Amino acid sequence: MVRMLLWVTTVLALVAGCRGADSRGQREVAWQEQQLLFLADGRNGFVRVFDLRNGPVPRASLSVPGRRSVADMKLDAGRGELWVLGDDAVYRYDARSFALLERRGLPTNTGPDRALELDGDGVPVLLAAGLRIRLPA
Repeated sequence: MVRMLLWVTTVLALVAGCRGADSRGQREVAWQEQQLLFLADGRNGFVRVFDLRNGPVPRASLSVPGRRSVADMKLDAGRGELWVLGDDAVYRYDARSFALLERRGLPTNTGPDRALELDGDGVPVLLAAGLRIRLPA
C-alpha cells in the first residue's frame, strides 16, 4: 500500500510538471484497489490510464470521436465503472477492460461550468447552472 501511494505521488508530480502554468483542464482519479490512475486532459477529451503496480506504466487511452474535452470524471469502484463528463455527453466505461459501455447525451443550455456526481444507485448527476440533473439510462 505504501509503495502504491509512493507511485501515485510520483506520477502526479510528473504530471504536474508537464502541465505547465495552465492546469485547469487536468482531472485525476485513482483506483487504489486496482492500482490504476485515470488521467484526463480537459483540452482534448482523452483519458489516459496508468498501471501503478510496477511503476507508472501507460495501459490504455480512452477517446471517443467528437469528444473535445473532459470536464469531470467519477469512479464507481463498486460497479467497476468510470464516468467521464464530456462537452456534450456523459460516457460510461468498464473501468477494468476500458471498454465504452454507453453514451448519455446532456441537456442543452446547461452552461460551460459543469460537474459530475454519482448518486447512491450509480446514476450520474449533472451539476450545472445551479441545478442537479439526474441522467438515467
